[in-house]
Amino acid sequence: MSLQKICRLVQIQVHDLGAYIWQEDQTWADKSRQAELESKCRHLADEIWRRTNLAARFHTGLIELQRRLAHHEKEAADLLKRAKVFHQVGDRANAWHHSLHLDQLRQVVAHERSRLQVQERMFGNQMDQVRRLRQRLTHLQDQITL
Repeated sequence: MSLQKICRLVQIQVHDLGAYIWQEDQTWADKSRQAELESKCRHLADEIWRRTNLAARFHTGLIELQRRLAHHEKEAADLLKRAKVFHQVGDRANAWHHSLHLDQLRQVVAHERSRLQVQERMFGNQMDQVRRLRQRLTHLQDQITL
């Protein structure tokens, strides 16, 4: 065997060894990257669960505020009718009493409307955040499957 053939044989074996080592290194890097992506997916799923629960609590608060607001608005309408009736029949004391109560109730209604707007905004923000997190999770899951 000539020296040139021996050099060529050693060169091929060194090349094969390098390819094998590189392939092992790539496999380890791919597994490490996949583990990292799976960890991120678990964290995102936990965050989605947490924010979904928070959004559900905001939604429950919204429903309760809407119920109370509807009740107070109906009560205010009834008070207004009674105050008008008492005013028409000349019962100033009851008309005054109902008018004062109506004024207080209108302040409560105004306050609850502002709270309702804040609650709706907070609920909307949470739902937007959940939507964005789900998109990120889908993107990460797609990367894992590739």
